[in-house]
Amino acid sequence: MNNDNIHTYSAEKSSKLDNRFRRLLQNPHKILSPFISKGMTIVDLGCSPGFFTIPMAEITRENGQVIAVDIQAEMLDILQRKLSVQNVNNVKLINSSNQSFNKKKDFVLCAYVIHELPNKK
Repeated sequence: MNNDNIHTYSAEKSSKLDNRFRRLLQNPHKILSPFISKGMTIVDLGCSPGFFTIPMAEITRENGQVIAVDIQAEMLDILQRKLSVQNVNNVKLINSSNQSFNKKKDFVLCAYVIHELPNKK
């Protein structure tokens, strides 16, 4: 497959992915709270700047963990700054396009990312 046609959302535009207006329309806590709870281990595939990552970390709290995976180091840098400012300590960042997980996870989120994958099969 030719990877020249792959679209990845620019980290320079990341504020459009995580802003107050979007949170009003798509409240991450409201969307996710029926599926996740305190103490869970969660994977956020294609986490970008953390629109869902940080709320999942807040819901799972210190006994849980969110594994935030993205192929763009710049997006992970933005997320790391947010985590530091908000003093969120239960998120692990992974820069990878082919990460495998050998332990059981309670929930995997892959939201708004399929169109950016090089091999959709």
